[in-house]
Amino acid sequence: MIDSLEDPAEVIDQTIVDAKKEYADLLKQSTDVFVNEKKCLKDKEDVQKEIDQFNTIAEKAVRAGNDDDATQALQHVTELEEKLDRANQRYEKAAASAKALRDKLTEMSDNIKTMEERAAEIKADMATAKVTEKVSKVKVNDSAFKTFDRLAEKAEKERMAAETLEEFEDKKHEDKNEDLAKKYSTAKGPDVSDRLAALKAKVGQQ
Repeated sequence: MIDSLEDPAEVIDQTIVDAKKEYADLLKQSTDVFVNEKKCLKDKEDVQKEIDQFNTIAEKAVRAGNDDDATQALQHVTELEEKLDRANQRYEKAAASAKALRDKLTEMSDNIKTMEERAAEIKADMATAKVTEKVSKVKVNDSAFKTFDRLAEKAEKERMAAETLEEFEDKKHEDKNEDLAKKYSTAKGPDVSDRLAALKAKVGQQ
């Protein structure tokens, strides 16, 4: 029932709007993760720079023949290397979390782009499917056709009756005119005496 009340175009547009909102919300929540990744990377790089610095100091102290300073510098390098291990571990975790969020955001962005590109096609498909479903449910109204045929037949009978009445009235008019002509006609056909005289005349000539 809910599906039948939905407008395909509105559903598609609202789906895209919702997807964009979800993307924006996730991106906002991801800010702290990305910032932490950068901070952990900087901490690791800073420790590495300090290690490089004290290794250089130790090397210079050895060249200067100052073993005490070299030993002290190398001792500090050892401490820094332990610090670097911890910094690397923190960075790896931060980088993994950031990568997971980037992958998710990329996937969502690609999906939104695909939906926008296919929006017109999807709307057309859904509209076509809806119309096709409606058409398939349409039933022919047999009673309407029967009523139409009955009225057509009635009209035909009434037309034929009118034509018959018209022909009858025309015939009556013709018969009256013929009777009137006969009544006042002066022409008479030959009687028997006339026929006999004509016959004698014909025989006498022979």
